[in-house]
Formats: sequence, C-alpha cells, structure tokens
Amino acid sequence: MLIAGAMVFNYVITVENIPASLSALLQECELSPTGYLILVNLLLLVLGCLLEGTTILLAVVPVLIPTAEALGIDLVHFGVVVVVNIMLGLITPPYGLLLFIMTNISGAPLRLIVRDTLPFLFAMLAVLALITFVPAVVLWLPRLLGYQG
Repeated sequence: MLIAGAMVFNYVITVENIPASLSALLQECELSPTGYLILVNLLLLVLGCLLEGTTILLAVVPVLIPTAEALGIDLVHFGVVVVVNIMLGLITPPYGLLLFIMTNISGAPLRLIVRDTLPFLFAMLAVLALITFVPAVVLWLPRLLGYQG
C-alpha cells in the first residue's frame, strides 16, 4: 500500500514537473552545493522523525535528485547522505521504528531506550556532518576502484 501511494505521489510530481520547478527555484536562489546539502539534511532529518524510511526514499528523494544533479553534486555522495539521514530517522523519536523494535525485544520502557541511544544519535550526526562537508570521505573507495563521477 505504501509503495502504491508513493508511486501515485511520484506520478503527480512528474506530471506537474515539480523537480524542474524546484531545481529552477533553487538555482534562482543561487544556493551552493553545500547549502543545498545542508537544506536536504535538515529536510530529511525532520521527515525522518515523522515518516518511515521507505516512504522518504520513494516519495521525497526523487524530487531532490534533479536539483542535486543540476548543482553538480555527485550522486553517490548524495545517496550516502540520504541513506545516513534515513538511518538517523530510524532511531529518532517520535516515529523511530528501531526504537519500537528495541522496546519490544528488551521489554524496557521507551524513555530508557531513547536515553541509551542518544550517544549513538550524536555520533551519527557527527558522521553525517563529516560526510556532508567532506565528500572525499564517501568517494575515496569508489574512486580507488575506478569510479569517475
């Protein structure tokens, strides 16, 4: 059901040409690639608190990719940034799916699980900042293996 809804949403987005409109709007704002990545991080972090990861991947990311391409952001780098954001959403309250799984497995109250995951959340935020601002951290291995992107 979720995938069907996302496909309908993507169809409407395609018919209305929203990615091109968004790309033109952001180019008019003269947003730098780093500024765009910060904007995407903030958007995905907020959405990660409210939506499930698959929904974000199927409904939101296709709207963001054309603008990333237009700004010259490497799509491998962009994909890693998106996936790390979605991972953060899995342990971020109020909809952190992994929080509920850990609660069911351990039998511990949700507030204790949240408290115990905070150090990991902060570490993941630091890694997200690192890979956002230093793309070479993400791209060194693909480039070592011949990736030219």
